[in-house]
Amino acid sequence: MSSVFWALLWGPAGLILSTPLTVCVVVLGRYVPQLGFLHILLGDQPVLAPEAQIYQRLLAMDQLEAHTIISGFLKEQEPGRDV
Repeated sequence: MSSVFWALLWGPAGLILSTPLTVCVVVLGRYVPQLGFLHILLGDQPVLAPEAQIYQRLLAMDQLEAHTIISGFLKEQEPGRDV
């Protein structure tokens, strides 16, 4: 998506520079508080904690996705550790 955006904005030069420009925008979003929405929008980290994701999926009555989140969470936990 970012490649298409930069290509439409600047043509072939934007297509070549799309990855570095997008990385710069994400870094700006991470370290400038007023641009924090860019880090959420373009970043790769989940916005919600696993507990909130499960709650959101259960409120949306999406049991399959909630089960997938729970399974992934349990796989990440150490054996013998309380959940």
